[in-house]
Amino acid sequence: MCLAPEFFEGRARYIERCIEQGEQPLEDWLEAAGWTHDDLVQAGLLVLRGIASTADLIDHRLTAAGRRYLRSPRGYEVLLVRAGMQQQLGCRLKSS
Repeated sequence: MCLAPEFFEGRARYIERCIEQGEQPLEDWLEAAGWTHDDLVQAGLLVLRGIASTADLIDHRLTAAGRRYLRSPRGYEVLLVRAGMQQQLGCRLKSS
């Protein structure tokens, strides 16, 4: 299944609104903080889900522990660091 340009436009607008509310796309946070998806998997915050469709943009899903720091809004194919949880997430990874 191909995703239409409207999907990506809507996703970008949604992410911008989330950023305005203090959330941060996980990819951006990982790059800035120097962590990887594997670090989050090893800490028990993410699990590899694998790509099942060409419409899947992310290949990890949240664990129950990961939901404390992250969220994955349905329909947008993005992982977000919850507002105010950036530092706590870093501390959680350092302690793993």
